[in-house]
Amino acid sequence: MVRKIVLPLTVLLVGLLAACQTATPTPTATATPWAVTTAAPTLPPLPTTPPTATPTPTTPPPPAQPAASLQPCVSPQDTDLKTLPLDSAPSPEEAVLQALNQGMPAPNLARALQRAGLGGYPFAALPVDMDGDHFEDVLVSLILAPQSVPPQGMLLVYICRQRKYTTPIAFMEPADRYAWGAPVTHFAQDMNADGRTEVVVSSAHCAADGVTCQEKFAILGWRDGHLIDLLANAAQPFPAPVATLADPDRDGRYDLIIQTGDGQRLVWHYRQGKWRR
Repeated sequence: MVRKIVLPLTVLLVGLLAACQTATPTPTATATPWAVTTAAPTLPPLPTTPPTATPTPTTPPPPAQPAASLQPCVSPQDTDLKTLPLDSAPSPEEAVLQALNQGMPAPNLARALQRAGLGGYPFAALPVDMDGDHFEDVLVSLILAPQSVPPQGMLLVYICRQRKYTTPIAFMEPADRYAWGAPVTHFAQDMNADGRTEVVVSSAHCAADGVTCQEKFAILGWRDGHLIDLLANAAQPFPAPVATLADPDRDGRYDLIIQTGDGQRLVWHYRQGKWRR
């Protein structure tokens, strides 16, 4: 009985093994991997030199005098005049005087000064009314030593007289223990409601690092045919100052406020013809 049962099982196993050896296996499909993009995305080309940062003034640039309130000193204006006679004039100041008396408009003069490397910051030429006669006088910021830190130069005031500009009056902070830089104009406007423009300027001296600076301020006004400083009682210089104007009672007479880098807040009010603390 045992032999009869084992024999059929043996025959069955042999048959199964033969079937496995002769059957053709079905090939397994190989999964195709996803394509991976290795190329970096296209970017705009980098500049060959870093962009030059535009300096941010610590105070707003001088407000322009309303054009309708001023008449040209020299008429007609010659808008085709675009260059200064620097080769023929004995000095840059004289070249500016000749150009103005030939009818060069102030915007053209500003561009000509900048092209010649003589124009200051924040403006090169600005029309104002220093003496209240409603004819354009011109402030010129002239840079004479741009490599210095800060740049050396002067503020020139060209007054209109009988429809011609006169020899300019120059302002620069006189040297004491420091050589002061070219005056920088913070504000140019009528600060005491008398119809004449006053000009708030500062001159800086910087340490060897070119960053640590002190400044002296002046309020320039035209009085009795002279350019004078109307800022009184100012113990100067100030470290890292920021200047603003304010008219809290809205009477047209502006206070000068200077916030210093060491935490002082100094205020000058207009009294008796000058700004006093």
